[in-house]
Amino acid sequence: MLHNIYYAILGCFQWTVWEIVFLYGFVNGRLPVVMDSQLFSSWYNIAGLIFWILFLPIWRDVQFYFVHRFIHVRPYYKFVHSLHHRNVYPEPFSGIAMHPIEHLMYIVPCLAPSLYFGLSPLILLWNGVHLMTSPAGAHSGYEDIFMNEQLHHIHHATFNTNFGGLGLPLDLIFGTFKPTLNQHKEAKDSRILFGPSHLLPGVYQVIFNISTLLLFLCTWWGVTWGTAGGPLLAAGFTLAPPAMATALYYISKDKMPISWPFQQDPWLPLHLILGLLNLLPIYHIILAIAP
Repeated sequence: MLHNIYYAILGCFQWTVWEIVFLYGFVNGRLPVVMDSQLFSSWYNIAGLIFWILFLPIWRDVQFYFVHRFIHVRPYYKFVHSLHHRNVYPEPFSGIAMHPIEHLMYIVPCLAPSLYFGLSPLILLWNGVHLMTSPAGAHSGYEDIFMNEQLHHIHHATFNTNFGGLGLPLDLIFGTFKPTLNQHKEAKDSRILFGPSHLLPGVYQVIFNISTLLLFLCTWWGVTWGTAGGPLLAAGFTLAPPAMATALYYISKDKMPISWPFQQDPWLPLHLILGLLNLLPIYHIILAIAP
């Protein structure tokens, strides 16, 4: 549990950083925004606020499903998402117990409506509350009429099923829905899915983690004190993690195919494209605040 609490705190910290970044962009005119004086000046703007409050959970379901599929492709899973999947039997703190790169992929693309559509800061805050609190319920082990968390527990047990939430039937559409463990032929042998468990990270994981830290520090320095190179800085921050993960996958001579576990999935090209599209908000937010 301490492991999960540590990474959950890192997730809350990263959300706070991105909240500050967005508010900075709103105040300085670098990001579109609707302020309170405009929001309550017309029924059209009020209706827009109500629409986005109701629509955001649906947007989150769609965005989360495709990002989740993307980070299950072997390079990203090996160096990023596997940290979250150490929890074969999840508990509330495991909800946002993620690698910092996964926090980045989890938070920023989901904030795309506030990045592109000029919404009230209330939408940003509502999005953040939903992002930071709903995973605790999804990993709690308790069920109610709104959340059937058994499905996400099956995901942690079987690895390649039940990627989405309950808002939209995306797992049914793309053939990844499994209502029971008995329907998964590999569920009885966790070694097939997860491999051996190690207390300390391997050499290549250490290299990736150090590179991630340097990436965050260099981007922070470039945004804070840099004078030029915004597009290059934004592109480097956005593309470096998948590039590093892919390079280390090949250097480490991983035995699994790069497309594992989706090598026989006809939807794989679509999921890769949509996963890569989720990188665009990361690029654009850095570009917006860079000098």
